[in-house]
Amino acid sequence: MDASDEPARPAPTLKKGTVLELEIEGVAYGGKGVAKVGGYVVFVNGSLPGDRVLARVTRRKKSFAEAVKAAKAESETM
Repeated sequence: MDASDEPARPAPTLKKGTVLELEIEGVAYGGKGVAKVGGYVVFVNGSLPGDRVLARVTRRKKSFAEAVKAAKAESETM
């Protein structure tokens, strides 16, 4: 099965301004942290792999969203 045979995964309902609690999994080109919400990619400015952050969505596209770090999340909440 190649990528064209896989069913399209609907993007979660993320609107501009939505605050998410995320765990950063990696770093993208340009230094943005990468997190996933149900397979949907979220790029977070100012974060590093292993960070748990609260991030506010600033831009949403069909296959990804961009967000800014609002605060470090408390580890007990994840």
